[in-house]
Amino acid sequence: MGYKRSQIFTILTLIGICSSSVAIVVITNYTLANAQTAESVTTKIISPKTNTPSTKLSTDATNIALIPKVKILSPYDGQKVPVTNNNLAVSGTSSDDILKECKVSVLLNGVKPYQKTIATGKNGTNDYSTWRYKLDPSYSVIREGSNKLTAKVTCLDNPYSSSKWTSIDLTGIKAQPLPLEISIRTDKNPITAGDNQTITVRVHNPGTTNSAISGAKVSGQIIDLSFIPPSFPPSNKNMNAIVEQFDGNTKKNGEFSYSWKVPASTPIGTPYIIKVDALYGKNSGRSESNIFTVKPSNSDNSFILAQASRNFTNGLNDNIKNFTQEILNKVRNSLENNLR
Repeated sequence: MGYKRSQIFTILTLIGICSSSVAIVVITNYTLANAQTAESVTTKIISPKTNTPSTKLSTDATNIALIPKVKILSPYDGQKVPVTNNNLAVSGTSSDDILKECKVSVLLNGVKPYQKTIATGKNGTNDYSTWRYKLDPSYSVIREGSNKLTAKVTCLDNPYSSSKWTSIDLTGIKAQPLPLEISIRTDKNPITAGDNQTITVRVHNPGTTNSAISGAKVSGQIIDLSFIPPSFPPSNKNMNAIVEQFDGNTKKNGEFSYSWKVPASTPIGTPYIIKVDALYGKNSGRSESNIFTVKPSNSDNSFILAQASRNFTNGLNDNIKNFTQEILNKVRNSLENNLR
């Protein structure tokens, strides 16, 4: 090598051959008598498989694809829900398919255990690609104010399992009671002055005409519309328009009846309307009937016919008198002219 006092020792200390990698470590020690410096020891590990950027992206994409997905479609995030809605319907979707074994469950306000949902996917009772759940009051209820509804999907991939959660916020509000429904029926329309008018009021629950309410408090007014200008509704300041008031309670069939005699002096054609209020518990309602009017009686008909006949006769007599006078005037004028 050109050096007088040099010694070269080369030692092969390790050659390892494995199935996954090969490592060669070479240690070279040079002892130089006249040298002022020495080279450092270098160790190099050579691996046959290197993680390139494309390999890492592929691995990350595979891991993301394996994470299940779940979504709540109804109710929607931020929705206002009446606190009396103890049968709230929840529905949604998940990433479940025929190659997976997944289950979806829901949680309301952190009350455990999670509640099982019903699979509604097209592939049968185990297809949770779509799902639904109906809130059970024995589990939990919507409370006034903030509520958190969570859906969880868990997919089994033996020997492992993976889960994903999603949540929405609901606002519980006090429900306004629906108004009672009231129907009003009059016995006669039109009605003759001096006759009795029978008014029947029926009270039932909103939206269900067959659910009559017994014991509902009823109060009503019979209003003479001829006292009221068309543009002004009846009010306490116009009490002259209210000709009759009544009240009572509905019977088992949900009905209350009241009879009123139309004053005999009521002018023909007078229009009336009936206004009714009903109260049952916290629910109330208001309704108005159709207008009914006063018609002439039989004697009124005879009087009207006689009056019409009298007017016709008087008019005819007047016309005859005028006609005769006109003829006489013409004859008189003609004679006077001939005498001249």
